[in-house]
Amino acid sequence: MKRLLFSILPFLMFACLASCEKDPDTTRIEGRVLDAQTSAPLANITVAIYSTRGEFLGSTSQTLVDKVTTDANGNYKWESTTITGSHFAEAIDTKRYRAANSTVSFYAPAKVKQDLTISSKAWVKYHFKNTMPFKNNDEICLGQDACFSGMNVDSTFHKDAGGNQYNRLYWYVTKNYVTKGFSD
Repeated sequence: MKRLLFSILPFLMFACLASCEKDPDTTRIEGRVLDAQTSAPLANITVAIYSTRGEFLGSTSQTLVDKVTTDANGNYKWESTTITGSHFAEAIDTKRYRAANSTVSFYAPAKVKQDLTISSKAWVKYHFKNTMPFKNNDEICLGQDACFSGMNVDSTFHKDAGGNQYNRLYWYVTKNYVTKGFSD
């Protein structure tokens, strides 16, 4: 009986190992999409899969292959048995988020498990007003993004900013040809 068991045992081990890889030609990418600042899983985020072909003067052509959407726990999963070659997947939600570490590259067929992170989008509204006009060459500038000059400066400026993070403000004021810098 022992001899029979030991002669069957190698076959059973081989059969078990061979069944572990169900389909070697299947490409599977999976993971979670997370908020870059809070690490919270994000539901209803699109993960787009692109194929990449060739390189001409540093540019690569990209073709959309498919899209999947994350579930309530931020999980995504995509499988294919028909693709080969160089591809990447990217988490996309242009209304609420901007890319952070939002792509994963792979060469199909492949099995890839990787989380993707994206950052919240926000904007900041600044209101500039020259409350003490001196001369027509008065100037109020927000860093290098916007400058307002003249005696009657009363303007609003919108600037994109990362959500869930501190955005430091730098500005400078020129009055009577003297410039002073400030920050919050």
